[in-house]
Amino acid sequence: MTKSRFGFWALSATVLLVLMLMSVFVGTVHIPLSNIFSGNLSELERVILWESRFPRTIVAVLAGAGLAAAGLVMQTLFRNPLAGPSVLGVSSGASLMVAVVTLGSFGLASSPNVQMIAAIAGSLLVLLLILWAANRFADIATVLIIGLMLSFFTSSIVSLLQAFASESQIKAFIFWGFGSFAGLGSDQLIYLTVPILVALLASPFLIKGLNSLLLGEMHATSMGVNVKQLKLGAILFSGVVAGTVTAFCGPIAFLGLATPHIVRLFFKSNDHRIILPGSILGGSSIALFCDLIARLPGTDMAIPLNSVCAFMGAPVVIYLILKGRKSRMLI
Repeated sequence: MTKSRFGFWALSATVLLVLMLMSVFVGTVHIPLSNIFSGNLSELERVILWESRFPRTIVAVLAGAGLAAAGLVMQTLFRNPLAGPSVLGVSSGASLMVAVVTLGSFGLASSPNVQMIAAIAGSLLVLLLILWAANRFADIATVLIIGLMLSFFTSSIVSLLQAFASESQIKAFIFWGFGSFAGLGSDQLIYLTVPILVALLASPFLIKGLNSLLLGEMHATSMGVNVKQLKLGAILFSGVVAGTVTAFCGPIAFLGLATPHIVRLFFKSNDHRIILPGSILGGSSIALFCDLIARLPGTDMAIPLNSVCAFMGAPVVIYLILKGRKSRMLI
């Protein structure tokens, strides 16, 4: 390991730790550090610290890590720098089911638990369809097109539901669409933690195949990689992560798309042995940073998380488009 890379890992770990501490300690309600370290907390302070801020911090870390890793896997699998976790349509499936229970006449708009269950059901349904397509069609571009068409199809249904919904129902759905890491309590944390941790722990098994896929499917096959199995594994990994995060946090934009490119710029490498753990670490840090900004510390206000993520991620995407255009002009 070179000194520059070691320095990056050390700096990244330090930044992540600082952001986690800030996420726990910083908020609208001031909790003195002396009270925290001495354990002399009032009942209100204890609830805020352990039932709100701590779960929110863990959710941001896991969601950011999962989305960044899924974005990297999708970009490599489809060989498209603008691919992200939502490219499979899994997030759109979750949004559709949430729209059905929120905008439909079920009287469930005010129940976050029902929204979570609906989002999980929608994610799993679309994931099963995508896995079926990946198993049936050898061309990965076909799977991409199917995923995009599913996104358009679900979006059209959501638009129809919004046209006939009441103002309160539309408001509830829009608030869900803002995205948030604050929707889970400590008793619900395990339902997000387990799927994402299992997926992240399994992700190193994709590294060899993804590295070989950088030079094309024929090269990967000549290296002894089962390309079909790799595709199914990559889609399953990304689908589980995207579906779980969308179910519990809402549709989080740009994190999975922008983070892998930021990591590549730092390392100047496409080796997944480096950029996969780098994306996991970087995704957690960026998610925490965006969440801290969204809280507007020192005020009683907050702004939508997706607004902050888009503000951070859109310039990266624009840069990539301009860089690609410049590269083509020089050829």
